[in-house]
Amino acid sequence: MYSSIMKTKTRPGDYLVIIGAGGGLGHILTELQRESGNKKRQLCLSLGAFDFLDYREIDIVQAVKAKTNFGAHAVICTANGERAYEQSMQMLRPLGTLVCVGIPSVPFKLPATPFDMIVKGLTIVGNSAGTSDEMDELLAMAVAGDVKAHIDVFGLHEINDVLDRLERSDIDGRVVLRIP
Repeated sequence: MYSSIMKTKTRPGDYLVIIGAGGGLGHILTELQRESGNKKRQLCLSLGAFDFLDYREIDIVQAVKAKTNFGAHAVICTANGERAYEQSMQMLRPLGTLVCVGIPSVPFKLPATPFDMIVKGLTIVGNSAGTSDEMDELLAMAVAGDVKAHIDVFGLHEINDVLDRLERSDIDGRVVLRIP
């Protein structure tokens, strides 16, 4: 996730939108950005997010455009759905950057056109891992206590319930299963 932030090339004062901010990857990204649902809202805001927009309650594309005037400088999409990627593209301002992180469970085409790339000057990159230098920087932040994962621990016997909750996006942060 640290590498994803680096790929946006955002600077202080820029608008960075994190699609899927309350999930396993997104909550770490929210905390890292500070350094460089209701429960998900509370989690993200407690980690330093400027705002939290719930796609189930509002039109998040219009809300982002209203809050940023022209759209976001960058969007990091940790969600894996086609709609999330469509919204990510729509939120970008001219010269904006989309970093694709969420891997779709069902294949789809990214909604980018030559117009987006030529006239709007958008950049689209994917990211699954960072460089060794980025890892060193991230580990230094973790050792200093600047980055902490939000985890819920469950017993292995609860695995079916955990999988159901993950499918419904009813888990905040990361899950750890305790193996007896």
